Amino acid sequence: MREHLARWLALTTGLLLLAAALAFARWQNPLEGAPPATAPAPAPALVSEGSAVYEAQGCALCHAIGGEGDPQHPLDGIGARLSPERIRGFIAPAEAMRASLPAEVFEFKQQFRDLPPEDLDALSAYLSSLR
Repeated sequence: MREHLARWLALTTGLLLLAAALAFARWQNPLEGAPPATAPAPAPALVSEGSAVYEAQGCALCHAIGGEGDPQHPLDGIGARLSPERIRGFIAPAEAMRASLPAEVFEFKQQFRDLPPEDLDALSAYLSSLR
């Protein structure tokens, strides 16, 4: 009887841990859905400008593209997961996003709010092209 109860308890605990891990993973990585299929591809010149902004701002210190940069936060395929507007919101987050990001990340990203709008547009276009 004790052996049966111990097995049941171990199985139940394992399933609860698995469910909690899945819920946490889903919470940390919500499904954003792909941008609309009808969304036009960014202009190649704007993508090129965005690549230059990415380099100039040192984004590779915290992010990686194609294995270049910090591998903890890769941006490969980000354009397939987030809309250009959402990407822009993560580059220079508004106060409303404070709760969605770690405090030090939110504070660090505030410097990008001073970028000219055309640089933010170009950077967003470049990241949106990463599919």
